[in-house]
Amino acid sequence: MNKILEDCFFFYNQQGHYLYGCSYIPRSDMSETGIVIVPPVGHERLRCYRECVTLARELAEAGYFVFRFDYRGEGESFGEFPDFDVKTRLEDINSALKEFSRRFLVHEIVLVGFRLGALFTLKAAKANAIKRIILCEPVYNVKKYVKNCIRSNIIAQRDYFGKSSIKEDVIWDQLNKGESISVYGFQMSLPFLRQLQEFDISSELKAFHNIALVIYFYKNKKPAALSRQLTEWCEYLDENAIYDVEPVKTRFSWTTKKIWTPILFDLNNCIIKWIKINGS
Repeated sequence: MNKILEDCFFFYNQQGHYLYGCSYIPRSDMSETGIVIVPPVGHERLRCYRECVTLARELAEAGYFVFRFDYRGEGESFGEFPDFDVKTRLEDINSALKEFSRRFLVHEIVLVGFRLGALFTLKAAKANAIKRIILCEPVYNVKKYVKNCIRSNIIAQRDYFGKSSIKEDVIWDQLNKGESISVYGFQMSLPFLRQLQEFDISSELKAFHNIALVIYFYKNKKPAALSRQLTEWCEYLDENAIYDVEPVKTRFSWTTKKIWTPILFDLNNCIIKWIKINGS
């Protein structure tokens, strides 16, 4: 008999849109803590999709009730990618939390967010009184992230269509006219990119008053010191939060063209260990 039970289904939000969800239920040694995994966006979601599934299974085997979901416009959920933005994804996290709470009676919920999902986790934690969060490889600078999205579109147009002279201003003009742009195969719209630019990370970090784990990846030799951007994050968290920072060694990359990931055993072990040690 399998150690866990997996159940995939659709559930509905307040707008009547369906979202894809999947629960992972332990058959024994059940904890009173539940885990909701908040995924990245677009191509980064594809990069770590397999890892999120594996993480969910290993968490359930460790005794935790786990919930995964797709944002609207992604995966199996309702709609098309360019029609949804940061605000709708925050709504989707709230819908996932409500559905999880409806299905399972747990004492506490821990949010585990990846990349942009880590930023959304900060906001969702405040809105839903979540006391423990895990921020895995968070996007440290949203303005730089958006700029890289624009640049990736320009590079793609140059490499595939020979448009070597196109500038960033031209891309923004297209967006302002209501057009979307392809970023690693995902059509991003102006509302999504603008809302990302306006996301105030420092305020969200300062507003978090509970317990957090921040995870960053390294490939070869463990860095002797934290990066400048991560150090700034820690300074903001220092004001009100209790937090740990954990490095995880892996050759995983967010920018490779591969759409699959290896199983990140060290990452999964790190997350499970921290949840157990910092249990309420």
